[in-house]
This record gives sequence, structure tokens and C-alpha cells, in this order.
Amino acid sequence: MKEKEEAEEMSKVTAAIIERDGLILLARRKKDKKWGGWLEFPGGKVLPGENPEEGLRRELQEEFGIKAEIKDCLGIFINPALQPGIELWAFRVSITTPPIYLTDHDEILWVSLQKIPLHELLPLDREVVIFLRSLE
Repeated sequence: MKEKEEAEEMSKVTAAIIERDGLILLARRKKDKKWGGWLEFPGGKVLPGENPEEGLRRELQEEFGIKAEIKDCLGIFINPALQPGIELWAFRVSITTPPIYLTDHDEILWVSLQKIPLHELLPLDREVVIFLRSLE
């Protein structure tokens, strides 16, 4: 029973792995936001009643003005020691429009997988990069 209660407390969050010309899109959170100044993959919280794909599409539209096509799920990343209560769903995503604005971020960066600065990434996003690097 306790495991079920803990699972229900997990917040589903999404991450979009968007590649263009061998580079991956990252965004730096605004300083006044939670985890301000850290880099992350675009994405965000899944709202009640949404599945992760719907939540990711909505977040990309709201935060970047991006229209997205969700491809495959790369995995679900959980590490209570790094980010308790978070379940990060990572998806490969293609976009039909470039980012047209930023709401929760100060900047976007396009970086090769090997040059992504792990020390600047949110903890679970770091786990995604380590996983992606293991596939090469």
C-alpha cells in the first residue's frame, strides 16, 4: 500500500529531446524561477487528465511557441536522491516551427550531445544525457 501512495505522489514531468543538424535544444531557466539559471530540456509538468504526450505538446506551445510532433518515448527517469517526487518522461520530438518566444527561460542553446555541460543541467535531465550518450 505504501508503494502505491508514493507512486501517486510522483509528479509527471516531460522533456523534449529536439535535434537539429546534430545539435540538441536546451533552455536556461529564468533566474527568478525554481531551479533558476539551470539548463533543461524543453518540457514541463503534466496536468491532471493529460497523458505525457499531451502535456509535452501543451508545454512546448505555451513556453516556446513550438508546434511539436512527439516521436518515441526514450524512457522514464526517476531518482529520488536527485529530484524527489519527480518522474521525468523523455521523448524524441520533431518541431515544425522554430522557438518563437520564451516565457520561463532566459535563453535557448543548441549543443552537441557530447558538449552538453552536465554540471549546468537539472539533475534528471543530466540522467537523460548520460543515457543518450550510452546509446552512441
